Amino acid sequence: MVYTAQINTKLCDRFFVSHYPVLFWGPPSEFVGGCWEPKQDKSEIRVIDDRRTADRLLNWINKQTGSSFSLDDEKYKNENVSSNVSDAGWVHHRA
Repeated sequence: MVYTAQINTKLCDRFFVSHYPVLFWGPPSEFVGGCWEPKQDKSEIRVIDDRRTADRLLNWINKQTGSSFSLDDEKYKNENVSSNVSDAGWVHHRA
């Protein structure tokens, strides 16, 4: 498996990503600047870093969005990715 942190080291550095998986949850407008500081008081970005497995992250996302996606969900394709994603290929699980 290729981890995004291995490929996108500069991006991970700008968001202080130290482990995988980690989830940054917030409105798209908060990500426009392309970086985040852990001690920002006014940021709407929430770091969900206590979910150390993909299953736990996905369960958290499903609860937040009222969805029922699973890691085996083969019907999830690029058409479900927002058009404002800069590189939809990195959204998918890499093996």
